[in-house]
Amino acid sequence: DVDFSLFLGSTHDFPSVLAALQGVYGAFVNVDSFTVGEQKEIFEGIRIFELAKQAGNVKHYVWSSLDNVFKVRSIVIGSSCTRTTC
Repeated sequence: DVDFSLFLGSTHDFPSVLAALQGVYGAFVNVDSFTVGEQKEIFEGIRIFELAKQAGNVKHYVWSSLDNVFKVRSIVIGSSCTRTTC
C-alpha cells in the first residue's frame, strides 16, 4: 500500500506550504518560471526547500523546475543535487 496526499495551492503562500509539509515523508514541488518568472521560481524553490527543512520530517525533496534550477543547484548547502532532484 502506498499512502500519499496531493496538495494544490500557491507556491508563494509560504504558511500554507509549511502546513502542507507537516508530517510528510517527501515533497514533490513544481514551480513554473513561465507563470511566475525566473527570479520568483528560483526564490520559491529555495524557500520551500528551507520550509521542508524547518518542518523537520521531510526526508526527500524534489524540486521540479525548468532550466533555472541548474543556476542554483550549487548553493543548496548540505544536499546533493542531480539534474532533476535536490
